[in-house]
Parts: sequence; C-alpha cells; structure tokens
Amino acid sequence: MPPSFTVQAVQMATGSGIDLKEFGRRLHDARTDSGLTQKMLAEALSEHLDISLTPSAVGNWERGDDEPSRDKVFALEELLATPPGLLSAPLGYLPIDARDEHDYNSRITRMPARVRRIIDRIIDDEERQR
Repeated sequence: MPPSFTVQAVQMATGSGIDLKEFGRRLHDARTDSGLTQKMLAEALSEHLDISLTPSAVGNWERGDDEPSRDKVFALEELLATPPGLLSAPLGYLPIDARDEHDYNSRITRMPARVRRIIDRIIDDEERQR
C-alpha cells in the first residue's frame, strides 16, 4: 500500500522544488504496480483527456527527461488510483484532494468505474492482438 500523504507532507514535498527524477520513479512504480505497460497508460491517458499521447512520452516522464503538464499529472494520479500528491508533489503541484484532506484510501483500493472501463478495454484490445 502506498504511503499516506497529508496536507503537511505534500506542502513539505512541494517546498523543495521540482524533482523530475523522483516524479519519474514514482510514476514508473505506480504504473507497474497497476500492471500497465507504457503503451496502455498512454492510451488510457489519451482517451481520458481526449488528446494524442505516445508511449515514448510516458517513457520520457519516467526517465525524468520531460515534465507532463499539470492536467496530465492529476489525470495520471486518477488513472493510477494513487494517493493525492504521490505524483504531483515532486513537481510542486498541490492536489486539490490533499488541500481538502479528502479520504484518498478509496482511490487506492478502487479506481473510478469510468477509468476502470478504459483500462479494461485497453487490456482486452491488447489480449486480442496477441
């Protein structure tokens, strides 16, 4: 289970500035813990935000070579069902849910139904292609 992030912890993390390498490490861990490939995550994020995104963009983020936009970071936290701040704090973004001390435990144990359907469809497509 990922560590807890309180408002104070997120504020402390955001005070240290931008850390792309730490963001990348956390993104990689969250993605692999969710059982997703870079391609699957790129497709899910593309559909979720109605944008075009390549797996190489996810790879660049994971290596710390590039910084995703704020909306992508918060969408990644939602898609990967991470606690608020897990991905956004290293980039200096204070998540809305953390400001409200939202009960994020439910985000860890279950993804939103809409997100789960997107992920399931991508997994089904990949399995059919094998």
